[in-house]
Amino acid sequence: KFTDIMAEFRDTHDKKSTRMVYSTTIGILERYDLNATCETINGRWLSDFRTWLSRRGYSTNYRAIQERNIRAAFNYAIDNEYTTNYPFRKWKVEIGNARPRDITPAELRDIYARGTWCSDIFTLQFLLMGINLVDLYHLTKTNVKRGRIQYTRQKTGKWYDVKLCPMAMEILAKYPPSSDHLLGILDQWSFEWFKKKFNAELQSWNMSVHMTSYVTRYSFASIADSLDIPPSTIARCLGHTEMDVKRVTLGYIHHEQKKID
Repeated sequence: KFTDIMAEFRDTHDKKSTRMVYSTTIGILERYDLNATCETINGRWLSDFRTWLSRRGYSTNYRAIQERNIRAAFNYAIDNEYTTNYPFRKWKVEIGNARPRDITPAELRDIYARGTWCSDIFTLQFLLMGINLVDLYHLTKTNVKRGRIQYTRQKTGKWYDVKLCPMAMEILAKYPPSSDHLLGILDQWSFEWFKKKFNAELQSWNMSVHMTSYVTRYSFASIADSLDIPPSTIARCLGHTEMDVKRVTLGYIHHEQKKID
């Protein structure tokens, strides 16, 4: 059964969060078509599956996640010679228009002016090209070399090399490093507690968008685009490949209407 192959593919991943994503898709497939195989899944099956999800109120982007997970499992099946069937040759995964997840430079300045540990860390995320919160948490003094932050992103294993601008260095100076963290203030929390406390504080700010630590990543991309930085360069900042520009990077950018106007 295809769900067995997907479960095998899921178990090749080390990260718990990644396995949970594939487990969700497996659960959906078990409800939709428990006996599906690599040979019975074709274009018509995918179309019916999309309709089935849509009728149950799932968004376009949520449906896209499930289709991409199925596609990844098919690639795994082909690589391991379980099948030669590949229903995604002519199938296009639909991507919806997500609500804006970025804030303006003026809003960023207002956040920085708050002068709290939370606003400082949020600003630092932005200044480090939208660094993921878990990567920021695990930075130590050893990640600072010749005025740059160098680290490997936990989610993707990609290498980042970010220049420290003066404002970023000012923020770091406010929270002297410890042996475990570049930001010594983080010593008092485990990552899960820090993430919970940080996001709760962000959401109390009553901003124009739903605030999470990921807003800095979207804001970095959108503000860079407003300054006419090429998408290929923004992709490199975010750790995306050239092939990711259209499929991934442009999804981070909220294009300013004033350019069109």
